[in-house]
Amino acid sequence: MLKHIFLHFKKFVKRRKIQLFLLALLIVLIMLFTITLHNQKSTIYSKTENIAVIITSPFEAAIKYCADFIKGSFDAISSLMHARDENIELKHAILKLRDSYITSKILKQENEDLKKKLHYIEDGQVHYKTARLVAGIYNNSLKEAFINAGKRDSIAENSLVFNENGALGRIISVENNSSKVMLLNDLRSYIPVKSITTGNRMLLGGNGDNQLIIKFISENREIEIGEILLTSSEAHLIPDNIPVGKVVGFDGEHYLVKPFNDLSNIDTVFIYSAKQ
Repeated sequence: MLKHIFLHFKKFVKRRKIQLFLLALLIVLIMLFTITLHNQKSTIYSKTENIAVIITSPFEAAIKYCADFIKGSFDAISSLMHARDENIELKHAILKLRDSYITSKILKQENEDLKKKLHYIEDGQVHYKTARLVAGIYNNSLKEAFINAGKRDSIAENSLVFNENGALGRIISVENNSSKVMLLNDLRSYIPVKSITTGNRMLLGGNGDNQLIIKFISENREIEIGEILLTSSEAHLIPDNIPVGKVVGFDGEHYLVKPFNDLSNIDTVFIYSAKQ
């Protein structure tokens, strides 16, 4: 009985070993198959991916090229539009500068022409002292003004008094700190002048009014309305070519001259000082 049981147990164990062995072998085979299948899938996927890359790469390159080209075109157009706007602004600026340059040239030429017509004296050609009018006497015959400069300022009698517009009168008396000026329209006033047109010399006097009269002409010549009169040098006290006034009419006896200055409204003046 025991022998019979032992034989059955031995067969069972032997059969069990075979089953375990077969199970282990099956597991190993499954693992090998799984690894092989994974490797094959990886290879297939890699090959598929490479094929996809090869196929799509030209399209991607073409799309990228087109996108870059379009972007570059827009950038170029934007730059051209900006450059065009700047070019327009520069053209306007150039036109303005040209107009300003032309205007300045015209004004300069007109200024030079006027200087020639008026025999304008540049700074440095006339030595002068500066003073201010402090009082005045204005009646039917006397046209006098007082200035705050005198002997201490080396002011001399008979010196011409003028301003930026032209002649005003002459110094008739000098004190230590002040001087008296006889204005051009005083009845006692006489000043040598000349015509800018003919160069004809004349003696200009006052009429007690706001106008002057020509009292003497050196040559028997017609005087035209509109002629400009300038100072004519007398000794060393009156400089040449200081504007005085313009001939505006004839009263049947004298030619009338309107002074360039408003002789009733004077402030700062210059007193001619002869070069030492």
